[in-house]
Amino acid sequence: MLRAAGSVSSGETQPDVVSEVIADQIAVLLDADSCRYVAGPVRDPRIALLDRDGVLTQHGHEVDGDRRGLPFNEYVAIVVRRGQHTVGHFLVTATARIAYPSREQRRVAVLLADQLAGLADVG
Repeated sequence: MLRAAGSVSSGETQPDVVSEVIADQIAVLLDADSCRYVAGPVRDPRIALLDRDGVLTQHGHEVDGDRRGLPFNEYVAIVVRRGQHTVGHFLVTATARIAYPSREQRRVAVLLADQLAGLADVG
């Protein structure tokens, strides 16, 4: 996580490289199999959303992330916003097993994703 923060704060690293570093850190933090950055808003309503409070929402309903874990074999999106504008989102997936990150870990993942919002031109 320190590496991700250092990449952003240095200002010397290209945005696409920063997004890869952040995606890798989010995957590790959430014990997920993969994470990647996608420019633009989430367009698929089936994708679960992870909010700033670490709450998972899918199909308009809150999912008990502590008890059920991350949706298995499905995507979870962490939206990246600059002000009111959606810049993009990170797509997280756990396919090999159900991941049970704590609420605190989920909140930190959103904070990591937020680091990308400050870049002028996101990959």
